[in-house]
Amino acid sequence: MKEYIYQVKDHSILLPAFKKFFLLPLSSSISLRIPANIITIISNGFFYATIGVSSALEQLPTLRFACLAILIFIYLTGDHLDGLQAKRTGTSSPLGEFIDHYLDSYINVIYLLVMFSVFGINNLYLLSFTLFVSYSAHASVFYEQFRTGWIVFEKLGPFEAFSLIIILFLICCIPGVSAFMQSPLMFGLSVAEVMLLTMCIATFYTLAKARLRTGKSGFGLYIFIFLLALVTFACLSLPFSAALRPWIIALYSIHYVGMLIKSRLIDDNYRMSDLIVPAFLLFCLLFPSIDLVRTDLIVFVYLAARCLVSAIHTLFLLRGHWAWVNPTGNSLSSN
Repeated sequence: MKEYIYQVKDHSILLPAFKKFFLLPLSSSISLRIPANIITIISNGFFYATIGVSSALEQLPTLRFACLAILIFIYLTGDHLDGLQAKRTGTSSPLGEFIDHYLDSYINVIYLLVMFSVFGINNLYLLSFTLFVSYSAHASVFYEQFRTGWIVFEKLGPFEAFSLIIILFLICCIPGVSAFMQSPLMFGLSVAEVMLLTMCIATFYTLAKARLRTGKSGFGLYIFIFLLALVTFACLSLPFSAALRPWIIALYSIHYVGMLIKSRLIDDNYRMSDLIVPAFLLFCLLFPSIDLVRTDLIVFVYLAARCLVSAIHTLFLLRGHWAWVNPTGNSLSSN
């Protein structure tokens, strides 16, 4: 197992103030016995719950927006509190990094599904495009980390995006605001759809910056983006279930991101994105007359299984760093 080093450059505009005035005072009240990984898992669980809350409270829009804002705020707090806890207790580890970043990979698809649901957006092409852009940028961040050893967050990064979503959901608690977000703005797109496209521009910026920093070593990333584009196109062209389409795009990307994180933490051996799914979907596109029963379900189950097996294997390799409770007497300094 290689020596563990975590190097980050965080250019976030809002995060420093959030840490100074909220996270640091809060972290001092957290028991040193609580492992950072537990905070990570619990905080991600709150975000994952948004997809259920969004559906369950569909008939209570004000309560729905308020609950979603609270759940995302708890996630955002825990997502940065875990790192502070690891530093306070001297328990920073490759296992913690994997759990944190791998679980975050599922956030992209969940928040987009929630956004599309609460604002009544049924534009399948927009959902597929935003997923493609979001996961291309997400993969570029970890590809850069794999190649350079540094993970870089831009000035307008995830913290700013989720802060904006929290504020938007709170504003939507005011009667009439949600209806305004769903009203037409331009080119047949609603205000919410235009906002999502605008957020994609910032995501493109992240992708471009990461690509420039990796220099000439970006061939593997290019292959992934090309294959992801093929998967996205196939999901739109083939008669797939509307419920499975976004998850196929997401799981294909999540598997690759998991491989990048695993490669950096374990052995520095680059692992390519899956080739079977793009090849299979290309075959389905070229020979549409062949009737394959529930192709979408087959692909979904295959990708879900690959993600699960890969994650379990990585967790097994890093299992020595797990603790249910931090031992007493840990150093308060960072590793």
